[in-house]
Formats: sequence, C-alpha cells, structure tokens
Amino acid sequence: MAQFLEYLQNIFFRNVTLLLVVAVFLTTVCVITLHDANALTQRNNFNDNHYTALYPGGQRICGDHICGPGEYDQMQQALSQSQMKGKTNTTPSAPQVQNVPQQTMQENKSNSVLIKPTIILVHGAWADGTSWQHVILPLEQDGYNVIAVNNPLTSLADDIAMTKRVIDSQKGPIVLVGHSYGGAVITGAAYNNTNVKALVYVAAFAPDSNETLGTLLDKFGPSPLLAAIVPDASGFLYLDRSKFQEVFAKDVPDQEALVMAATQKPINGPIFNQKIENPAWKTIPSWYLVAKEDQAIKPELQQFMAKRINAKISEIDASHVAYISHPKEVVKLIEEAAGS
Repeated sequence: MAQFLEYLQNIFFRNVTLLLVVAVFLTTVCVITLHDANALTQRNNFNDNHYTALYPGGQRICGDHICGPGEYDQMQQALSQSQMKGKTNTTPSAPQVQNVPQQTMQENKSNSVLIKPTIILVHGAWADGTSWQHVILPLEQDGYNVIAVNNPLTSLADDIAMTKRVIDSQKGPIVLVGHSYGGAVITGAAYNNTNVKALVYVAAFAPDSNETLGTLLDKFGPSPLLAAIVPDASGFLYLDRSKFQEVFAKDVPDQEALVMAATQKPINGPIFNQKIENPAWKTIPSWYLVAKEDQAIKPELQQFMAKRINAKISEIDASHVAYISHPKEVVKLIEEAAGS
C-alpha cells in the first residue's frame, strides 16, 4: 500500500512540474509576442510621425525641412538596427513632423529646396484669364502653382473683391501679377495681406491713394487707344475691332489678334473714375515691366508709376500685351520676383 501511495505522489509531482514548465513557456511566448507588437507599433508610429507627411508634389517633410536624399531610408535602417539590439524604447533623434505651411523655406545645410509661391495672374480690360495662357504653361512647368483670375470688370470694388477671394483661398506665399487695369486691382486686393510677397506690374496701372485711372491717363496726354473705344448702351466699353490690333496688340500674330478682338471682354466705363484708398505697393516689394511700344498706356506714364512705387524696372520693346507677344521675358520677371 505504501508503495502505491508513493507511486501516486510521484505522478502528481511530475504532472505539477510539467504544468509549471508549460505555464512558464506560455508566459514567455506571450511576453515576446507583446514585446514584438509594441516594437512594431513604435516603428509604425515613428514612421507615421516622422516621415509620412508629404508636401504637394511628393516630397517628404522631415520636421521643419524637406527630407534630403536618402534621409528617410537611413533613419528607417537606423531604427531597425536599434530594435535588433533590443533598444525598442528609444528612437533615433529626429525632428517631429509639423504641419509645414506652404511657404518659402529652405532645407538646412547642404540641400536647399525652395517651396515656391503661388502665382496669381490678374487680367485687364478687353481680356480674360485665358489671355495668360502663354505665361501659365512655362510657370507650371517650372514648378509653380498658377491661378488666373477671371474678373467681371463691372467695378473696381467687384474686381478687387473677386481677386481677394482667390488670394484668401491660397496657403503660403503669393506673387500677384497684374496687366493693364489688373494693376489697379492687385494694388487694392493685396493691401494688408501678409501672404502676398511681391507685386508684378506688366504695363499696368499702379494708382496712389484716391487717384483714378482717368487722372493717370491725363498726365501725359491721351493715348491712341482712347480713339478706338466704343461704348455700348449699358456703358460698357469695347475696342473697335478694326483698330484692335493696331492700338492693343500690334506685335501679336494676325490670327491670334483676330481671336482676341472677337473675344474681348468689355470694361464698365465708370471704373476709370473709381479709386482705392490703400495701395499695397507702399508696403509690398514691386516689379514693373515697361512696354516701350505701348499704344494704350503711354510708356512715359508707365515709367512715372514704376518710379513712384519704387519698383524694380525692366523695359521691353513690345505692345500693350507684352505677356502675350513676349511671354518668356514676362515669365522671367515673375520668377525673379518669386525668388526674391
């Protein structure tokens, strides 16, 4: 009987020992699994928090700069090596990802990457946003986001309001470009807007406080274009199609000038007697392209306005629509202002 009891006791202890071994094994497996899961989570969080923010265009943002060549892969490799050594509670030092505004900034040290400003183009009278087509394509190809405003030409206040809505819908730095009457629009629309970094006037009006476009046009005598203006019954002004190319687009190919004349957008006559109160050029750096063969805004008047606003002045042998006949030179000027 005693031997039988001893036999049962041995079986019991062996089973208990086996159970303990199994329990320890299962506990170890659980700990390792949880450890690996935490490591994977940390790695995923690290990647999400440091290297998955993308700037429009595909660049990865590493903290306050764009990831340099190979930086993303190097940091991932460093993290993997650290985890293999059991250092899963630490991560390689890297700046935290922030919501990087769409503004001009440079990648520190050797790799300089400029986040380019948005270019907003504002047309003048007898034209619309599509007239900028020869400028839009090369600017887009050079990496700029370009928007051409389509203003109603019903009043100076309406056109300023329309342009301001476009400005306010953008994030980051902006360069405003105005042609002809569009210069008066950008002069009013950019006032007190800190995102607008530069103003570019292309054979454009740059009025001062409470100064009308009519007053400016009278400074150096009437231009040939005035004789080509034809009002309609509602007071909107057109250009006589038979005189359109001569006074407005003399250096534009005939067929293109014909289309421009046929699609001209009239301007409301009272606009030439309307004023702005606060010109943006008093606080924002300006560039001015003088069209030396302009028949709409006399070159002498353009020089006067350009000097008064303390603009960086360039000259070109072109008609009033230099941005159509000489788009390369206009693009160069815009990009100069954008990179300033």
